[in-house]
Amino acid sequence: MSTSNPVLEKFLAERELQRKANTSPFFEEEVTILGIGGGALSVLAYMRGAYGRNFKYVICNNNKIRLDYAESIGLQFWTWEDNPSILDSYLQGCKHLIVFSALGGTSGSTVTPILVARAKEMGIRMDVVVTIPNCDLEGETRTQVATDAVAILKELVPNMQVFNLSDCTFINDYPLREGFKAIDRHILWTCIRPLLSLYYRNDEEQ
Repeated sequence: MSTSNPVLEKFLAERELQRKANTSPFFEEEVTILGIGGGALSVLAYMRGAYGRNFKYVICNNNKIRLDYAESIGLQFWTWEDNPSILDSYLQGCKHLIVFSALGGTSGSTVTPILVARAKEMGIRMDVVVTIPNCDLEGETRTQVATDAVAILKELVPNMQVFNLSDCTFINDYPLREGFKAIDRHILWTCIRPLLSLYYRNDEEQ
């Protein structure tokens, strides 16, 4: 449901989140959610709260300061500098990989094409969702870096989803921090959740 009242919209979104948390999982194959970049950490944290422990969550970020936070909420955490080949161990047995990357920074724009190419070599079924930063908030340089990364990624995964944060005009209805949380919710429910629909059914349908 869409509403022009941001407070009501937030309430409805959180109620929907709680309802989805009560769904029942069923699995045909192992699913790994791989988040890359600082922005991906907040989305995976939100997703972890919605779906619980039912998927394997891995976050790749070069900011080790966030390590304790990631591990405290149940995310596996590694930095590209630690050991690039560790990706193979994380993807061992994975049959469906969902990659979410916040492009514009070093981890997102540089590492994502490498990880996606490796997963493709391993023959893993893969869906990719990426974001391009808001130019007004993060500057033209980061936006251009993200756009260049998109061009590379489209050669590897032509059907990936590209989400431009400049299109999130509803962020203006919130204080800045709450606005970014609203974006996290929007990305999860509109971009990532449909990719997980095969693994969940509502209690009402059982």
